[in-house]
Amino acid sequence: MSTEARREQLLRVSAELFGSRSFDDIWVDEVAEAAGVSRALVYHYFPTKRELFHEVVRLHVDELAAATMPDPSVPPRDRLRASVDGYLAYVEAHADGYRAIHQGAFSGDAEMLALVEGRWVIQSKNIREGLREIIGDLADDPAVALAVRAWVGFLVTAGLSWLDERTVTRDELRDLATGTLEGAIQAAIGLAGR
Repeated sequence: MSTEARREQLLRVSAELFGSRSFDDIWVDEVAEAAGVSRALVYHYFPTKRELFHEVVRLHVDELAAATMPDPSVPPRDRLRASVDGYLAYVEAHADGYRAIHQGAFSGDAEMLALVEGRWVIQSKNIREGLREIIGDLADDPAVALAVRAWVGFLVTAGLSWLDERTVTRDELRDLATGTLEGAIQAAIGLAGR
């Protein structure tokens, strides 16, 4: 197996473990056993368990960003719908990595919090740029910015809940999410016109 393929394997195996239990409950020996390699080999690629965890989160944050990248050639509402579709497809296909990102992000680790928060900021910015085409300068209003930022948190929580419960289809969750954002924006515009 190539160096890159082995590294990828260790990250995927680790994502599965970190997605099922907390950071403190996972041992490097478990990662090695699940990957069918020695503990020393895991440490060769990742000198500490924390570095391994950070790389799992970084991999999935980057992949999630790519899955939700808006296509600027489509109208803003269609762009949002496509981005949410991409987001939920990623959540479904990479449930363990998604859980590791968002459950591990609140572990108090400053580097991890900054990584996840940075992604949320980018998502919020992309949404507000799309909104600018619909509502103009109101996209810069603090109430709109707050509504968008809060909606990103809603989408994370909805994704985690959906993985656990599956009480609605993916398409229904997409429609709920986009409808929730539209409602939040309408409420924020009302405040902006105070």
